[in-house]
Amino acid sequence: MAIRTQLTSKLAMSLIASALFIPSANAQQNHQFFDGAGTDKPKQASVQFPKEKPVQGALAICSPKTPIVTWFEKMDDMEYTLGATQADKALLDRPLEEKADRVQQWTETASKVARNYRLLATTISSTDVPSTAPLLTQYRGLKADWYKDTAGIYEDLIRPRKAARTRDELETQINGIQHRVAGLAAERKQLLTMDTDLRKQYNVHLNFYTNALQQYVKGKTPTR
Repeated sequence: MAIRTQLTSKLAMSLIASALFIPSANAQQNHQFFDGAGTDKPKQASVQFPKEKPVQGALAICSPKTPIVTWFEKMDDMEYTLGATQADKALLDRPLEEKADRVQQWTETASKVARNYRLLATTISSTDVPSTAPLLTQYRGLKADWYKDTAGIYEDLIRPRKAARTRDELETQINGIQHRVAGLAAERKQLLTMDTDLRKQYNVHLNFYTNALQQYVKGKTPTR
């Protein structure tokens, strides 16, 4: 328990900040719609939304219903349904402070996220890519692998391990996982860029779950 507490305490913040909770490309594009306190409350006084009917098309509010648009919407739904909730994020991001109850909650939450990510990876891999969009096959595979690899890191963090005999051995374990986390963080950013580029190419609207303007126009926000 002691070695897992040490390892988890040092890595939890790095893992969450670097790999799991990087804002989506759409969320980054719309950061001006939120206040600076880190809340999800719209900043009503300063937001200027268009009054005219939104234009359909690539990265617009909506898109003509095509098999490719339907595929992206299905992916967005799956990621939202099986992704980490706000409560999960809060528990995983909370300092452990060497408290046994917090370590236990972190472990249980990480286990849940890992299971969901494994399921998400399998589900993504099984989706049928429209024949008119061959580029989505590679994107699908890369996204599924990212979720599978991220699940693997969580599983390694919570898996019982032989206690490190020295501080150097402990640091080697930590550095090994941090190296994997850094790789996943870089890959995540590339996937977000790839997602945006593909939506432009295939005339697909923005992700409803991460785009504030879409939520405003449609008159509803996702709840978890």
